[in-house]
Amino acid sequence: MSLRRALTWIDFTVCALLALPFTAPAFISLMSALNVMLGGQTFSAPTGSGAFFVNLAGVLGVLWNIAMLKREDRNLHITDLAGRAGVIALVLWHMVASGLAIIFAVFIATELIGGLVKARWLANPKTV
Repeated sequence: MSLRRALTWIDFTVCALLALPFTAPAFISLMSALNVMLGGQTFSAPTGSGAFFVNLAGVLGVLWNIAMLKREDRNLHITDLAGRAGVIALVLWHMVASGLAIIFAVFIATELIGGLVKARWLANPKTV
């Protein structure tokens, strides 16, 4: 399995955990515990409409990752790079504007790594 596909499966798994109403709170609790280990504050999983949007984002992420696994279409993967840039920008915005927990920097790192791997693959599909 290529590194690009392995990273997509990891992203699929995280999104799947967020997509389900009974796994998202446990996953968010794990993130909170890791944040505390990094010296940050604890936080809780959203409820009500906030939980709905977590699950909705997870479902959309699952669908997107399925498309990434099924299609080698160059334009789709270029769009994926743009999406990664958007996620990075949103995380940075919320870290600065609303004090989003430091653990969410992991999302910045994973999006950067995935984006670099994807850019390398787009430059030469046989390399990654």
